[in-house]
Amino acid sequence: MEKNTIKERTARKKLTYKRNQYLFACTLLIFPIVLFLIFFVYGRFYSIFIAFSEVDFLGNATFLGLDRLFENFERFFSQIESGALLGTSLLNSLKAWLIAFLISNPLYYIFSYFIYKKTKGAGFFQIMTMLPQMISSLIFALVFKQIVNGPLIEIMNVLGQKDFPNLLSDSTYAFELVMFYNIWVSFGISVVFYANAMTGVSPEIIESAQLDGVWNMFQELFYILIPLTFPTFKTLLVIGLTTIFTTDYGLMNFYMYGAPSEIWNMGYYIVVKTYNSSSTGYPILAVSGILLSLISLPIVLGIKKLTDKIDPISD
Repeated sequence: MEKNTIKERTARKKLTYKRNQYLFACTLLIFPIVLFLIFFVYGRFYSIFIAFSEVDFLGNATFLGLDRLFENFERFFSQIESGALLGTSLLNSLKAWLIAFLISNPLYYIFSYFIYKKTKGAGFFQIMTMLPQMISSLIFALVFKQIVNGPLIEIMNVLGQKDFPNLLSDSTYAFELVMFYNIWVSFGISVVFYANAMTGVSPEIIESAQLDGVWNMFQELFYILIPLTFPTFKTLLVIGLTTIFTTDYGLMNFYMYGAPSEIWNMGYYIVVKTYNSSSTGYPILAVSGILLSLISLPIVLGIKKLTDKIDPISD
């Protein structure tokens, strides 16, 4: 009888322990689940509804009806065709991603290789690439802005460049300067990824390649390390493509809501229009979100499929 009682107590304790575990897990998960349902599920479905609706100044949405179902989509395309700010923002987002891809990735590999080989000056490279990651992005952007607005102009004047323009205010140079800043800021995390991937390459592979005729750093990087770290490149490429129309490339940090119209991009456009526009402009923003998602999806999936095929490690 006493043995049965002990067994029952042990079984109850185990049951209570499991119940407490499930309760603890549910307590941890309930908050992020609620946030997911509100901001992702509800937000996505409501934005789709807004795209097919008309919104008044009080924010009340009314379904357009079947006869006017795609009216907001027509307005969206007419703004692009007219060369309005929306078309400029869309084009600048594509240009910014292409510039960042063509310039940044070769530099990522070069800087990562220097750090991987622990060459002279590798510590300086690490500090310069990680500096933007150690400081708040807003603070770093403000410091960069102050340097461009003040000391840089004075230095150029001393060097004989009189009436040197403010590069951030002058729309002729602002886009290139912002891209330079973004390429620099993006170095930290990307270089860490590439350097870690190179460190993970077996030393035996490097030694074997040297015995087979790989005798300089250029050959080691291009014939050995780049192919073996291709999965890292592929991952960063796909992640970058998913944000092509959502990132503002730091324009909010530099200009808040007053950036020159010539350098707007879609991420900045959506933020500024959401802040400045009345609720009547929400349908166009919702349409832009839907269409840009539809454009991005096949691009991301297509690039992923292409990189999977050419991945040398998958062969």
